[in-house]
Amino acid sequence: EKVIGRLLRRLAELNYPKNKLEVIVMDDQSTDRTGEIAELYASKNPSLIRVVHRKVGGVGKAAVLNEGLQHARGEIIGFFDADYVPKRNILEKMLPYFLDSSVGVVQGRIFVLNERQSLVSRIVALERLGGYLVSQYARDLFGLIPQFAGTVGLIRRDLLLALGGFNLDTLAEDTDLTFRIVLAGFQIKYVNFAESGEEAVKGWRQYWRQRKRWAKGHMQCAFNYVFPLLKSPKISLKRKIDGLLLLNVYFLPILVMVSWILL
Repeated sequence: EKVIGRLLRRLAELNYPKNKLEVIVMDDQSTDRTGEIAELYASKNPSLIRVVHRKVGGVGKAAVLNEGLQHARGEIIGFFDADYVPKRNILEKMLPYFLDSSVGVVQGRIFVLNERQSLVSRIVALERLGGYLVSQYARDLFGLIPQFAGTVGLIRRDLLLALGGFNLDTLAEDTDLTFRIVLAGFQIKYVNFAESGEEAVKGWRQYWRQRKRWAKGHMQCAFNYVFPLLKSPKISLKRKIDGLLLLNVYFLPILVMVSWILL
């Protein structure tokens, strides 16, 4: 309820023809005023914003996204979490990459809006700088595997449907979809100048819970996709090496700890 209005106000301001844009708000059994606020903005922009209130259904973000996909009519589907604020020109900077038929996903850059709020938000801001201005940018520059982040990303609707939507059996539906798209022979493009701010977590407990979920989901993807990645004839050797590093990134702290113990 603290952030949804800000996002919907910005989506209504995007530099994009309104007759070619639809905004679908997935209100997943909220107990605060999220649904009420979303309906208020929908009443102001009835031709643009539609609110779907979930009372029952599958649990987790992947289930919600799959249900939202059933309501979407666009050729390209974009994803924004509620606590994000994209730049007004983000679509015009990302959409041209779909002129290349081999591109399945286009990912934008994420930066932290509330960097100065706490020590934790400053740490997250550093992570985002390294993760996007260095890692994602380098992966795109060298033709490796940029990662779909699950937000601030666009994907071809027919490709997502052909892949069966989002995987309900993993906590990292974004990483899972990244490798299913790559294994299907499509490219993921990262656009460094298509930007969106995010509201970073500001407390250690939130930070721990978030990273724990990311790590568990990422490890699930590692077990699921290491061998398909290595065996795929559609993926070059350098992309296989990069994919292995990406899949196993959360195992690195464990290996470091083991090496400390052994030393």
